[in-house]
Amino acid sequence: MIPSGLISGTMTKYPEEGGTCGMPQTTSVYLYRGSAEFDFQTPIDGQEYRLDELQLSITSDMGDWWLPPATDLYDWTSETWVQLKEPKTGVNTIRNSSRFLSPDGIVRVRLSSDQANQGGCIFLNLGLEASRINP
Repeated sequence: MIPSGLISGTMTKYPEEGGTCGMPQTTSVYLYRGSAEFDFQTPIDGQEYRLDELQLSITSDMGDWWLPPATDLYDWTSETWVQLKEPKTGVNTIRNSSRFLSPDGIVRVRLSSDQANQGGCIFLNLGLEASRINP
């Protein structure tokens, strides 16, 4: 198990209206309109490991009233985006998540907003639980 926050990530697509919070090449974004995409490089690969569970942490500096934007994970098998149902502030657990791990170990996440209601800084962190396919 790798706890949330120990897997490095990078914003790979910037929103139409918004940008990074803090240092470049981080997994934090202010998102007014559009989509932001992030790649998390895990230390495992999809050929040797089965991804049993992802823990996607979504937090903000906006306080308790804040709700996460639409959140999608990229399905490498079908080459489509899969939207999380009702993402919550804090850790979102996604089980049976092997399809979200690329052969070279990348998990791709997209946040989207079509309203200028997000404000503040959104912080993403990723953790996982995996098992070796052929131990």
